[in-house]
Amino acid sequence: GEWLLEEEDPLTAAQGKSLPVVEDLRLSSGPPDQPERASEGGLGRMVTKARTGNCWHGIFFDIENIGDRPLSVKAIKTGSSPEPPAPVREDRMACMVFLCEGSAAGKEMDVSHWKQVGVGRQIQLPTVSYGEPDAYYGAVPLSSPIRIEAGGTKGVCVFTDSWRGVVLRAKLGSRFEAGETTDEDEHIRLGAGLLPVNDGGFEDGMFKEVYSEQCGDAFVGAIEYELE
Repeated sequence: GEWLLEEEDPLTAAQGKSLPVVEDLRLSSGPPDQPERASEGGLGRMVTKARTGNCWHGIFFDIENIGDRPLSVKAIKTGSSPEPPAPVREDRMACMVFLCEGSAAGKEMDVSHWKQVGVGRQIQLPTVSYGEPDAYYGAVPLSSPIRIEAGGTKGVCVFTDSWRGVVLRAKLGSRFEAGETTDEDEHIRLGAGLLPVNDGGFEDGMFKEVYSEQCGDAFVGAIEYELE
């Protein structure tokens, strides 16, 4: 799957558009991400509940604008699973972000719905342990803010080439359904999603298979946004 590390891959080439490639993004440590209520025309930050699941190559999930004003998602921040004894990932990973209109549920295995909106060659995310209550998260690459109309929903797929790529939250004692609400504040609501498969490499598994069609997980991290 070397095509994913090129500045123009088949998905963006088909759309006649190239994306800027983040060559190197290393995030080691910082203050915990805290929720921040969006003031009038200001920035807001929604922080999810803590990690209670495993880690995986990536995740599908939804971002819904439940307010009465358009907003722009400025950053999607998450973490990787620890790889002792290092405090951060010592191996770098490729990371891509894809977007679809409406919920990701039911579109996970249909590439025609998805547009690539971010790609990085050597990404390192902060590590987040199981149950860590005050985690520091790092931003995945985005080429531009994601605008969501009032009442609208965008489906997101974060996809990496490492099985420790992103941390997850499981629904203890049960399971999340794709699209089920996992976290929300007064402006945005997040929906659970299925897990993409990367066993055969990027090109072999992208938008062709999911780990399980019955069991979803919750995105773990922070969403930073600005009201219009």
